[in-house]
Amino acid sequence: MILLEGSIATSASNEGEGSVVQFFLRLTGVKKRGYDTAMDRLFLIDHSLKDTGGHHFDYVRSVADAARQSGRSVTIGCHRKLARTKGPVATESLRSLQQLGDVRAVFRETVYQGDSCLAGLRRAARAKPLPGDQSDHPSAGWRQGGTRWLSSAKDLRVQRRRKRITRLFTAGCREFFRFQAPVSGDQVLVAASSELEVAGAVDFLAAHPAGLRAEWHFLFHFNLFDGWTPEYESQRAAMVRTRRTLMMAIRKLPAGSMRFHATTETLADQLNHLGVARFAPLPYPISSDFLPAEESIPTIAASRSVQQIESESNFEAEPKTEPVSLVCAGATRREKGQATCLQDLVDAISEPLLHAGKAKLLVQRPKQKRFGKRRLELTLADRAAGSRESNFAAINSNAIEYLAHPLPRAEYQRLLRSTDVGLFCYDARSYFSRCAGILVEMLACGKPVIVPAGTWLADQIQQPIDQHVSDFQRQHKSRCQFEHADFQFDRGNVPGPSGVWSFDKNLHPFAAEVDCEAGDQVAVARFDWHWPRQHGLYARVECVQLDCDENVIATTAQAIGVTRSSGSPRLLFRLQPECRRLKFHLTNAFGNGTITIRNFSMELYSAGSVATQTPVGAVGVIAASARDLPDCVAEVVTHIVHYRQSAEAFSHDWINRHHPQRTVDRIFNRRTNRRTLSARVA
Repeated sequence: MILLEGSIATSASNEGEGSVVQFFLRLTGVKKRGYDTAMDRLFLIDHSLKDTGGHHFDYVRSVADAARQSGRSVTIGCHRKLARTKGPVATESLRSLQQLGDVRAVFRETVYQGDSCLAGLRRAARAKPLPGDQSDHPSAGWRQGGTRWLSSAKDLRVQRRRKRITRLFTAGCREFFRFQAPVSGDQVLVAASSELEVAGAVDFLAAHPAGLRAEWHFLFHFNLFDGWTPEYESQRAAMVRTRRTLMMAIRKLPAGSMRFHATTETLADQLNHLGVARFAPLPYPISSDFLPAEESIPTIAASRSVQQIESESNFEAEPKTEPVSLVCAGATRREKGQATCLQDLVDAISEPLLHAGKAKLLVQRPKQKRFGKRRLELTLADRAAGSRESNFAAINSNAIEYLAHPLPRAEYQRLLRSTDVGLFCYDARSYFSRCAGILVEMLACGKPVIVPAGTWLADQIQQPIDQHVSDFQRQHKSRCQFEHADFQFDRGNVPGPSGVWSFDKNLHPFAAEVDCEAGDQVAVARFDWHWPRQHGLYARVECVQLDCDENVIATTAQAIGVTRSSGSPRLLFRLQPECRRLKFHLTNAFGNGTITIRNFSMELYSAGSVATQTPVGAVGVIAASARDLPDCVAEVVTHIVHYRQSAEAFSHDWINRHHPQRTVDRIFNRRTNRRTLSARVA
């Protein structure tokens, strides 16, 4: 085979599979037969990398770049379609990979397989329920036998497709390592894995034991279960099938030859339910496009903290001449769920924000298909008649702007750096444990975000929000404090012993009332979790404000979950001047189970001690549900200066936590020196 820089070569496969396209991008100065064996080598495999756009490309480039800067050589394995990408933008992106190492386009399938048992992949592929579920609910008489026969036939077809995917991944690994065998000390990272990739890699290693000289790493991006922690037990079919596949594969190799990772700590907890291996979280790297310049990366000690921002700000709303831009970046995929709530959000904020020129919505969407409709069409409500304007009028009003997806890298980078707020209308069931690469990029750029409650996205900004409320309480003196015994209850809401409040989602919500006075501006509620105390449990706290005539003047809600630190939740509510009475309604935010809390208390702060425009959070806002999104947007638009400053302060620590060098050092089992991160930024 002739290897040419930036060329495509074709060779005959020894396995009789026909011609296999080998796309090699040679690293300048590298010898023909491989790298210097004295260097640490990283074999980076992402068989879902088919083009130069999206997070697969960003992940591979960021990790490979960090490995190169730390003195390691890199070999990249990707899908065959990468060799057929065309256009000037794709060519320029491929040249960036040329500076990182050899790129071998040998894989035929991607990780996105509907026959996988992972719920995240099945949802992304729009797959049907797992076959065999019907046998868990057998019917009587002849139907029971018929149901079992149909289930067995479906199972057989699925098993055949799964074996085919496994064989194709095994063949891809064989082609990938054909010209460069791993040696002791090398690391192999399969950057997008499921149980099928693990089985395929094990089959390759069983036939080629020399591959065991390297240490293999498998990174899982997609959730094993749908929904939150209390729902895991009802999805045993996925767990049993995934466990069986992984157990059969792991038993073929010596112990300790493989390491398993997940993109988030919550996803690692999910996968550890399998009991076959230990899954550890691996930091998701920031794309090198969004890393600051070397001279602009301060150390943690030198950067301004969120607390310093709070002390310097008077929290007053500052006018902004230009409309605040809210961007929905990324693909509008089914599992994200943006299309179901964006139109409702536009209807709610059209009059107060969009028509008034206070806000502007930017939405990325795919290009128009030849014989199909666009996936997302948003319309504005007519200010006079209340009807919807045409999409053409919405575009001309500059209130809604559509952007192509994907964008060229330079344009996408400018979009995220120039926007004001990141808007994430994601489905909480899908993203409870999943990482969102766009959020990683937005926070690295120092942009405030609006995220849904009950997700990994909300967990990332919960700590600065808690710190914001704690700093507010420390800097201001409360007018009065109410303990749990000072609240008023009706007959259906009797507290338990020791101030225990119990509630569920619909049947038995808990309600408590308390009076307030004229001039009260802020209420801060606090409580302790009682039972159960498990991550993935969320309580919705709704604060209803009433005037002296018992008329409802405002209703706000927040959803708070059990954190890993097991601290006491603190919730800040801004009160209306006419408020004279507060009603708190507590329910289970997402599940039907019972939640118990205790020691619910509240502090009131009057106008003489606090600013009239106190923000409810920092870095971003968490929407308790889709119907709370308009209030969250209005909150951020009104206090955009505060949220921008707190997000910029938070970005320094965020970059240190998600720097690509941390990912590489974790793979090579080395500790990252925080002081040297700034010296390794390109």
